[in-house]
Amino acid sequence: PAKLVPQTIDSVKTEQITAYGQRSLSQALVGVPGVDASGDTRFDGVTIRGFSAGTDMYLDGFRDDMQYTRDLGNIERVEVLKGPAAVLYGRGSSGGIVNRISKRPQKGLPSTVSAEVGSHDRYRLQADLNGEWRDDIRVRLNAAQEEYGSFRNGVNGTRKLFAPSLNWRLAPDLNWLLQYEYNEHSRTPDRGIPGVNGAPANVPLESVYSDTRRDNIRDVSQSLRSRLSYDLNAQWQLRHLLGLIRL
Repeated sequence: PAKLVPQTIDSVKTEQITAYGQRSLSQALVGVPGVDASGDTRFDGVTIRGFSAGTDMYLDGFRDDMQYTRDLGNIERVEVLKGPAAVLYGRGSSGGIVNRISKRPQKGLPSTVSAEVGSHDRYRLQADLNGEWRDDIRVRLNAAQEEYGSFRNGVNGTRKLFAPSLNWRLAPDLNWLLQYEYNEHSRTPDRGIPGVNGAPANVPLESVYSDTRRDNIRDVSQSLRSRLSYDLNAQWQLRHLLGLIRL
């Protein structure tokens, strides 16, 4: 229970963030007290209470400290635990940790399909499909495709998301949750144009660090997570967790 955790906890539901078209982790944390989310073109950069938390990222409790931009299409909420975390989570900074909670199959949850259209040739199609295969098996699929441009010519990007999950009630006291997630983000970073005396520098485009014709970043992240839980009685539960995250 949150009242027994010796830290300050902020929980941000992603539906409140994505309603305004913000789809990355850094954007979701903007406005959280004590958190500076300064994500750049390469990865999500987060500072908690003045301490860098770039290596204190978690996904469903599994360490996810690799450098890439994280999509929120398959995330239910984002939790920020402020304060020293080394005692509870091993290696950790003094500022705190960021834990993303992914979407899981739920009984009676309706399926949704959404579309977003914005300026600079931006669009996103997303489907959240939830259903029951049998009385003891529930499944869920989150998938998304996004493309976007910029006010600057040559700066654009695409996002792809595919995240199926399965919840299987093997026995009245035994439950197995299996989740897979594939994220791909290809983009041309906008690193800006060098200026001299308030005006763009008069140099050949080929010599500029921000030449969009030869600058591209592509992140492909995959994760597979298994959670097997057995209820010994009303007070005790035995869990086996297995996670594989690859970039």
